[in-house]
Amino acid sequence: MLNESDISAMKEQIEYWHREYVTSVSPMDWAISLEASLYMFDFIRKNDSKIIADFGSGFSSVVLRMFSDKLTFSIDDDPEWLERTKSFLEQCKLSTERLVLINDFTGSGLDFSFYDLGADCETRLSNFSRCYESTMAGGYILIDDQHKPGWREFFKENVKDSRFIELKDTLDCYGRYTALVVK
Repeated sequence: MLNESDISAMKEQIEYWHREYVTSVSPMDWAISLEASLYMFDFIRKNDSKIIADFGSGFSSVVLRMFSDKLTFSIDDDPEWLERTKSFLEQCKLSTERLVLINDFTGSGLDFSFYDLGADCETRLSNFSRCYESTMAGGYILIDDQHKPGWREFFKENVKDSRFIELKDTLDCYGRYTALVVK
């Protein structure tokens, strides 16, 4: 179990790595926001998730892999982006195991998923069912970029049997925020 000092140090590490990431790997408006990263860190810690994944690798992969006791997958549709993620994980001295292309991912039973897959709308929307189906009943999905026109409505429509919660406290300087799906 993490004590308050450990938690504080890990949050400082997230802030440091986030600055590095948006300076050297990805533009700030493409990467998961610091606000959403810290929310995700706290959520996973408090809910004791065991099998976790990010659909759309990147800085979210760093946050998830800070939990060395979790079985973690990072899933992407772009092999070059997956390689960039691997390189940054190595720089952070974090595990690079289970970096998987979406067409090769066969996992199920995820109790936490972060969904931010694809650089375009079609990829994002057409692959969501893979994430939803891979997340177990009682599990959680944190969905990024709920500010984009039509996206929030699409996700709400496609999780009708689940609870959909907009998380305005993850709002960043670009107006981006996340939503939480409780299956």
